[in-house]
Amino acid sequence: MAGGSAHALSRRRVRPARTAGRSRLPAADARPGVGASAAPVLNLMRANGWLVLHDRVWPGRAGSLIDHVVAGPAGVFVVSEHHWSGAISVDEGALRCRGALRVVAVGDAVEAAAAVSSLVPGVPVTPVLCFPRPEPVDGSTRGVLLSSTENVLDVLLDEPGRLDAEDLRAVTRALASSLRPADRTLRRTAELARAEDPQPAPPGARRLAPERHHRVRWLVAALLVAAVALAGVTVGPRVRDWVDGLRGQEHVTAAIGTPVVTARTPFHPPLRITADRPTPTTARAGRVPAGTHVIAVRITVHNEGSGPWRLHGWTSVRLVDVQALAHAPDRGIGRVAAGPLMSSSLRLRPGATASGYFAFTLPTRVKIGQVRVALAPSGDLITWTVG
Repeated sequence: MAGGSAHALSRRRVRPARTAGRSRLPAADARPGVGASAAPVLNLMRANGWLVLHDRVWPGRAGSLIDHVVAGPAGVFVVSEHHWSGAISVDEGALRCRGALRVVAVGDAVEAAAAVSSLVPGVPVTPVLCFPRPEPVDGSTRGVLLSSTENVLDVLLDEPGRLDAEDLRAVTRALASSLRPADRTLRRTAELARAEDPQPAPPGARRLAPERHHRVRWLVAALLVAAVALAGVTVGPRVRDWVDGLRGQEHVTAAIGTPVVTARTPFHPPLRITADRPTPTTARAGRVPAGTHVIAVRITVHNEGSGPWRLHGWTSVRLVDVQALAHAPDRGIGRVAAGPLMSSSLRLRPGATASGYFAFTLPTRVKIGQVRVALAPSGDLITWTVG
């Protein structure tokens, strides 16, 4: 892996270097596309040996598109572009635009990076949100870097060097061959999605605080259930589940090894989930690149509800390192010495328990800070800290 010297060289080569009164690369105020699109700005990285890809089919989601993928000495970055207007801020870890929560955009960026990470096991892949506008945007949320077309190059180049020349060539070949260009229809759909703009409240309207908003939803739900009861109709478990689901998404943090019980939602029964401490293991089936090792995490799930639960395809398990980079399981590993892998077709009947491992291929120097499980489609997130 490359050290700080390679990173410094990369930055010297990309930043404007004036020769005879001219820059080899345009300065920020002369960059093409600033305020219009991230693609022309990111294309400037190609002059310095970076891989730059635009409009690629999302791996595993044929109907979805990844806006931009760039790779250089600082690693791989998956850049999601959003044309929003108004002030962008991070409030208590949550991304907002003109006061509106943008949870979906952040979640999609994390999932896109995880999908690309599965193509290059062991290589750090960082999600980035980029907003075409002339002023810089800084900060991060849930491991997602924030930027604008004015400062996205600086944001990428401020990341420490992680890949040497040989690693970068291998990563470039893997990404260029695996990420297919999107067709015209998919690109048009993506353009409409990028233009999505959170609408402000009408003049004079008051935006409810989150806690008051939840109280209003609970009051409405209680009135509906009371009306049904007065009508002489028995409230069944599906209605109770729907009412419970009005509480909104959960985000629970616990120490590694601590069982966490999720509340019942319209999407899943109450579950008791435990993540064991990540441990090194060996792959019994699958190739492990040089300079990496296999880490296994055992997840145990107990169905405490009255209905069955199925491991949804979008439910994700991630290892988050101490630099806040999320790593996806390595799908190329079929078996590990630690034990059986968790079945992707898992279905739990009421009262049943299942346990299995998720295998990750990580650089040997990476230190794990968290284990995260995101339940789909409810969006509940559980984070275990690794002390």
